Amino acid sequence: MDQQRFAERLRSLRLAAHLTIEQASELAGLTPGFWGEVERNVAEPCLGSLYAFAKAFKMTVPTLLTIDEGVGQPENRVKLVALIDLLTPEKAELAHKILQNISDYNP
Repeated sequence: MDQQRFAERLRSLRLAAHLTIEQASELAGLTPGFWGEVERNVAEPCLGSLYAFAKAFKMTVPTLLTIDEGVGQPENRVKLVALIDLLTPEKAELAHKILQNISDYNP
């Protein structure tokens, strides 16, 4: 796994959840300094930290580690993927229906 991509993914998820580093690190049980170091790609998280990051976002570690392999993705797509990953299954279904209606709309 590319550590820089993980750092960007972590920041993208945190921003999509509207959390400060302090809020997110509290949810994870980690220090704000460590969280920030991982986001800046200065520190490398261990397995326990990965579980803590996932806990903060209420997701599984595999979902946390899902990084789109497409290089140079538009910023809006990255933000959208982060938001989708934060959704509960029920909210994801609703989002799918809404996006399908938007996609099908022909003015």
